[in-house]
Amino acid sequence: MDVLITERDAGLPAPARPSLTSRTLHIDEYRIVVPPDWPAMPRTVADLAGAPWVAGLPEQACGQALERLAALHGFEPRRVHVIEEFPPTLALVAAGHGVAIVPELALLDVPEGFVRVSEIGEIGARGLDAVTRVSRTRSGEPDPVQAVVIAAIEEALVDHLRAADPLEEPGEPVA
Repeated sequence: MDVLITERDAGLPAPARPSLTSRTLHIDEYRIVVPPDWPAMPRTVADLAGAPWVAGLPEQACGQALERLAALHGFEPRRVHVIEEFPPTLALVAAGHGVAIVPELALLDVPEGFVRVSEIGEIGARGLDAVTRVSRTRSGEPDPVQAVVIAAIEEALVDHLRAADPLEEPGEPVA
């Protein structure tokens, strides 16, 4: 492995391995999306306790976020679909099959009106991290080639966010 890009629910501790080092590239806020014809926009996570969920896999960040939120709000989510990727998750929500937790990055290219994004706050976020092997000669810093790749990924992310919303200046990646 030279550089591995991982995701994690930022509400859970990052896994630590002595042979690996991790650098957060982006904190991607979660949003709860509902079908476009949903009768009433939910105001809290508890409002969705009995709703059908289009959920992420249990080992993925969005699946972990749903588990964390359900435990916090005292309900067992009714998973009608468990999906690995965001485009089919959003398509199932748009078709009225349930609600979902998705990160903001998954919504950048979604046409307006395809799904409705709730205003529910404090859902959490996922961390996107660059993971590299610990260098014995560079005090845990990535080697020069890894550093160039990580910098290029960070630059591409900033460019993508800027293109999605040219009026808003994206924040700097978290070091």
